[in-house]
Amino acid sequence: MATIKDVAQLAGVSTATVSRVFSGKPPVSQETQAKVRQAARKLGYEPNLLGSALRMARTHKLLAVAPSLEDPFCERAAQGIQWKAASLGYDVLFGITHHSPALEQKCIDQLRSRLWDGAVFLSFEGEPSSLVRLAREFPVVQCLTYLEGLDIPVAAPDYALAAAHAVETLCGLGHRRVALLSEGGPGPEALKRHGYRQALEQAGILPDPALSVEGAVDYDSARRITRELLHLSFPPTAILCGSDVTALAALEQAREMGLAADVSICGFGGTELCLHSDPPLSTVSLPLERAGQIAAELLCRRIEGGLLKRRQVLLGHELILRDSVHKK
Repeated sequence: MATIKDVAQLAGVSTATVSRVFSGKPPVSQETQAKVRQAARKLGYEPNLLGSALRMARTHKLLAVAPSLEDPFCERAAQGIQWKAASLGYDVLFGITHHSPALEQKCIDQLRSRLWDGAVFLSFEGEPSSLVRLAREFPVVQCLTYLEGLDIPVAAPDYALAAAHAVETLCGLGHRRVALLSEGGPGPEALKRHGYRQALEQAGILPDPALSVEGAVDYDSARRITRELLHLSFPPTAILCGSDVTALAALEQAREMGLAADVSICGFGGTELCLHSDPPLSTVSLPLERAGQIAAELLCRRIEGGLLKRRQVLLGHELILRDSVHKK
């Protein structure tokens, strides 16, 4: 079994340097850290992180709680979290909940075992008060999906502003019947609804409750809701969807009904899926990787006792117009 001395010899450094690399103690250059970790992997060396953590009260491991890494939103944010955490000397373990409160609670219980220094939550299924209590015990940061009004650091896109910009643009193209197709619920979806209504009102359009439809949680439900919208006596001439996946479903449904040329459709997220549709899908592109990076940075700063100049970091967006959006 390889020892710390073997790693030091192969990397050409002292055992003290190897210890600093795995304990996260500065100063060790990025180049030296890479050499030590490469040597450890080659030798199959596993440091006693739990033992050192008990001595130092820190593991240099982060827990990232996400509903799924197959979702394009979460996947891109997770990449940002992992990249930034690694650059700061932290490893990341992802706890996948599949939106299950029971699985989420298991992640919380693991956090309380103190094998992790803190957690990033990309979703939270429990009561807001539970998250507040948890944040009093451990460093916690919200990323992408967040609940307003909590004294917990946030790194996420400004969903309300992004939705308002998309609706404002559609109205500027002559659309007066603009629908919003969303999942529903609190957090980002509520913010999108707020931005949607605000933009309509600023354009002098009275929001029609029949055009703001919740329940588009997947491809099939989005197709069903789109079909119902387009069968209205006064159907929408434009639809803003809460994600690129639901927008692709809406686009396919409109095309099957022979109405693709009559309704403009815009997605949300800016994923690569938009480039493979017919016609190419317009979308609100969000800096998801950057949100993940900032969330990891905020969390590491809290773990290390640093002050946060900004506890809520809301990021911008880019509205990308393609052939799925046209003038009325």
